[in-house]
Amino acid sequence: MRKPRHTVLFFILLGLTAVIIFCTVTNGHNWGDDFAGYILQAKSITQLDPRGFIDANSFTVKNSSYAFGPIAYPWGFPALLAPFYAVFGMNIVGLKLLGVISFLIFIIFIWLGFRKYHSPVWLFCLVCLFALNPTLLSFTDQILSDFPFLLLSTVSVLLTGRLIIEKRNIISPIWDYILLGAIIAGAFFIRTNGFLLLISLAITQFIALILKLKQSDKHPSRRQDFLKYLSINLIPYISFFCIVLTWEAIFPQGGTSHLSALNAVSLEVIRNNLNYYINMPAEFFKGVPNYHVFYFASIPVAIAGVVKRYRLDYHIVIYIILTFTLYIFWPLLQGIRFLFPILPFYFSFVITGLEIFQGGQTNTEQKLRRWICLVPVIIVFAYFAINSTGNAYANMMRHRESFTGPYTASAQSMFSFIKSNTEKETTIVFFKPRLMRMMTDRKSIMLRRKDELSRGDYLCLYLLAPARDQVSLDTIQSLSDEKTAFLIYENSEFKIYKLTFNKIPFMNRQGMHQ
Repeated sequence: MRKPRHTVLFFILLGLTAVIIFCTVTNGHNWGDDFAGYILQAKSITQLDPRGFIDANSFTVKNSSYAFGPIAYPWGFPALLAPFYAVFGMNIVGLKLLGVISFLIFIIFIWLGFRKYHSPVWLFCLVCLFALNPTLLSFTDQILSDFPFLLLSTVSVLLTGRLIIEKRNIISPIWDYILLGAIIAGAFFIRTNGFLLLISLAITQFIALILKLKQSDKHPSRRQDFLKYLSINLIPYISFFCIVLTWEAIFPQGGTSHLSALNAVSLEVIRNNLNYYINMPAEFFKGVPNYHVFYFASIPVAIAGVVKRYRLDYHIVIYIILTFTLYIFWPLLQGIRFLFPILPFYFSFVITGLEIFQGGQTNTEQKLRRWICLVPVIIVFAYFAINSTGNAYANMMRHRESFTGPYTASAQSMFSFIKSNTEKETTIVFFKPRLMRMMTDRKSIMLRRKDELSRGDYLCLYLLAPARDQVSLDTIQSLSDEKTAFLIYENSEFKIYKLTFNKIPFMNRQGMHQ
């Protein structure tokens, strides 16, 4: 039984986490283009014009040098973001609240959902691993789908175990299964790999059914219950597909996944990805000296935890294996954020392994073993807290200002010039086209080759970026010599050129300043 002081300590920790996040959030964003796509989709929902977004982004993707993403991401995250856009508009700090709230609710579910696995002290340790983690807290400063998906996937896996394996109801069997299907559908709407939750559910039910059949061989009188058992277990799928079909009827589709990327799968990709994702969880300990040592030391401890719990937690093992397998075959690497959904369960197994080790035959041995387990965990917490609070303090000292990205003074000046000095229907060539459209309400495309530049009317060059998704400076010089590109604006980070392929040359330079 958990004493009230444990709950009090948890809420103190939750409050501390909220304060750190409040001080960590900046008034800007990095150069990632995905967040702009999400905001534009959310905006189209508030304007009741999702089809308008599809048409505009289709122009961007199809006219760029390569398809840098789907025409539309799954509509779940934009739908969650839409109320925040309706209230805060383009206020970037206000829009980050969705990720912040999702992360804090996730912390609450760690506390509530893993209580059956761990003693109060070790449960608190598990919560601290996430609530104070500087890597996770830094992600609250981005507008991405990671934390809403992490929340729903965690709840889905926990609920699967409770309903299918433990057979413990929340409301009633029917409503619980409807709820489970709805939560999985919500995760699927946010990311298409949420479908793995449905596959995990199916495999879990199949294993549970096999175990039930073995039990029924000993108790033939129970065979008549199987039809009822099967009918009830179909409810989550009915719930899932009914919601999905309704959702598909409401929102237009535009290639809402990266499934075409699977065409690039090869043995080399699989081998590289396997090595990449085996080592990637070490980033969770980033900020701790020799953090790779802590990660690799946790692996055998986690295995011990799996051995201890697999008979009742095989649904968790199934989900971890499915998720890891997907990303081994997935050519697009996205860092540790792809592994966020399995980290709560991995570290729960680690905690279980530590709890196993702390046992002993005498009180003295038990205390010694317990401190052997706790000391490295406390060291990790200390570095997590120092790094997280240090990052928050540094952010407040610079008044939340970002030194790079689209919200710096130089970037905002460039966007303002484009809005004031270009025609509404012009096309701007820029290395982050969705971001350009979000900031200026101009059509924008990303071009990498000289022979493609005739598709645009203006070229905005970012001087601090590598030329991967924009033309090189040598190409610009060549265009200037050919009198097909005329510099009309520049500052310390950007240059804007008027392109005149088969057009009347634009001879005046406006708005020039250093």
